[in-house]
Amino acid sequence: MRLKNSILTLSVLSFFLLSCEEFAPPIEFEKPVKGRLVNLSKKIGSKIVVKNGDQTATAYFTFQNDTNYIVDQNKDTIFKGTATKRNELFLLNRYIGPNRVLIHAVRLKDSLITGIGTEFFQTHMYKTFMDSLRLNHIVLSEDTNHVETVSSDKRENKEIFRMIIDNLPADTIIEREK
Repeated sequence: MRLKNSILTLSVLSFFLLSCEEFAPPIEFEKPVKGRLVNLSKKIGSKIVVKNGDQTATAYFTFQNDTNYIVDQNKDTIFKGTATKRNELFLLNRYIGPNRVLIHAVRLKDSLITGIGTEFFQTHMYKTFMDSLRLNHIVLSEDTNHVETVSSDKRENKEIFRMIIDNLPADTIIEREK
């Protein structure tokens, strides 16, 4: 079943769930994905307006001191961190503590964008794919809250993120400012 929510709905849900301890993400990474840092405001634009069904949402992109910021139309920060590019995917790395990083993917293809505002949802999808593919060898440790720390160096990560993005709905970009 494909998710039919907009960026705005997913962003609000992710923010709400991340603020609750019992809804902690099931996986995190020990370090960000290696690679050259990407300025998302140059690659995607400084502002996009997307449409999903009958809903629209706006996202603003800025880049300061090697850090990307994505802010929604309510001026809420939905992402702060670094980004790298792997083939067709942008991998966004958000630092949540020492040796603790959340990574999620975004794909920009023509006038479609997939993955913005879905960080928390993607961590759950990652865990599901990792378990179904029996990729226990990429798990480095598990804490007392059952949050698994995963190696960000493993080749399987690219394939998992590609599967995640392929299973998320794409939003149509109806306005874009460079």
